[in-house]
Amino acid sequence: MRLLLIRIHSKIRWKDHRQLPLIGWVCILVLLLAPNPGAAVKPPIAVSEHELKAVYLERLTRFIEWPAGHEVSQPSKPFVIGVIGIDPFKGVLPSIFNNQRIKGKPVQVLRIRDPADRRAVTRTHLLFIGKLNNKDLQVLLDMAREESILTVSDTPGFGEFGVMVNFFVDDDRLRFEINPKPVHQAHLDISYVLLRSAQIVGGED
Repeated sequence: MRLLLIRIHSKIRWKDHRQLPLIGWVCILVLLLAPNPGAAVKPPIAVSEHELKAVYLERLTRFIEWPAGHEVSQPSKPFVIGVIGIDPFKGVLPSIFNNQRIKGKPVQVLRIRDPADRRAVTRTHLLFIGKLNNKDLQVLLDMAREESILTVSDTPGFGEFGVMVNFFVDDDRLRFEINPKPVHQAHLDISYVLLRSAQIVGGED
């Protein structure tokens, strides 16, 4: 796997690596989740691509606001991350978020098998969409807009198709694109700070 560099509020050199021990996860979380992550840990940390993307999901939610009265604002309910399609995280999401919080809430990871399973999909607040055919993808995006679900992927072309946040690699750097139109249609508010760090696709609403 290539050496990649993420440059969104922090700089982390990383490479393919075996599953990190607990101390490794602690260092990563301190670096990415700290208020000033650039100053948290100076040495480079070896971490695989899927591990870094998994941890960075929490970072994205800091710059997204859900509508008033949405379940995300209810402290008694967990923040639910759904994963559907090909799972690029190799099953590490539950271990990463086991003792972490998003929006001050415990995190539940839900693996969804059927794109037509509306009950499961609409339980989620953030839906990571792996590689799927366009028909199934459209079904998911329609539900996401109706239920104010933040959609994230790392599949080429999905940002243009209507996924809100899409990771991609450019010049050995992990970056992301944002499609503002579905964000607005889902009544989510996205921070200018996040937009400024992204490549904008799909045009404005």
